[in-house]
Amino acid sequence: MKDAEIAFKGAKLRGWRCFCGEEVIPSREIIRYEILSGKRKSEIRTVTKSGGSLVVSIPKDYAVEFHLRRGSKVYYEKDKAGLRLVPLPS
Repeated sequence: MKDAEIAFKGAKLRGWRCFCGEEVIPSREIIRYEILSGKRKSEIRTVTKSGGSLVVSIPKDYAVEFHLRRGSKVYYEKDKAGLRLVPLPS
């Protein structure tokens, strides 16, 4: 398979194309399409600045689900999809 730009519902997504013509679009690209097309509005966040740091807000439903509040500790790491935020037990 070769890297390819694949047309999907009017958008151009990154994926792979086989010599036989089969096309594969990874789920992260489908999610990116859904975010950019407005189908996942609640998951879009804007990076802001506070002092010398960059800040991203966490939606309330995620804060409740993961027991996060002001002062909670989290760590972040890079993975294949990008940046991953992991809550630490309190």
